[in-house]
Amino acid sequence: MTLNKSSQLSWWQKKKRSIIKRLLIRFVNSSDSYVIQHLPEILSDTNIKFSQLRESWIYQNEDNNNKDLVRLLFLITTVEELKKSNIQGALAELGVYRGNSAKILHSLCPERDLYLFDTFTGFDEKDCEPEKESAGGFSNTSLEQVQNFVGKKDTIHYFQGYFPETTHQLDPNIRYALVHLDADLYKPTKSGLEYFYDKLVPGGVLILHDYNNSRWPGVAMAVKEFFGDKPEMPIVIPDKSGSGLIRKV
Repeated sequence: MTLNKSSQLSWWQKKKRSIIKRLLIRFVNSSDSYVIQHLPEILSDTNIKFSQLRESWIYQNEDNNNKDLVRLLFLITTVEELKKSNIQGALAELGVYRGNSAKILHSLCPERDLYLFDTFTGFDEKDCEPEKESAGGFSNTSLEQVQNFVGKKDTIHYFQGYFPETTHQLDPNIRYALVHLDADLYKPTKSGLEYFYDKLVPGGVLILHDYNNSRWPGVAMAVKEFFGDKPEMPIVIPDKSGSGLIRKV
């Protein structure tokens, strides 16, 4: 069989790309800082467009999130597992910042109610003193900015202010399939656990960002105290900042 010039060129381009990719993977995976891996096979059985979700993941937060694609894959596969297991309930996030993870959750489950809690002005002074953090950390965001990015649909509910005071606006009978806690500090993390744990349905998932991150020791402290008398214990996820995973029994 004789290949024409265009076919030969196409074949060579593909071959060259394959060689470069293998060399790049070998080079990066030989370092002590980064790894490259194939996307999980589970994604091939879905209609998920990873490249689109990746763009949402790094939007206005590229320096951090582009180095933490494992966490994005973790969020995707966790939500897909909830769907596969037919775990019903709403989604919630405490610590929204610029809305990247909220955007992912809504993109994967647009039909579910999504409850988002944040000051949208950074750390509150009441939460900072025990850990000697500065009030206003992560203040380079706003409610309007997040709404414009994540969306203003009827299924997306924003609660701006100090948590857990903002929960007074909520129906206490709401039950959750997934709760993402990303508050960084001891007090809001503990408050989030106290509020959401009993409202998490059996089989539901609690994601604890920064659980295994020495930069934010208050998260692990709050989790250890709260789960001291509970049947569940966190599983550490190998993303950049050491998320923890709890599945409600």
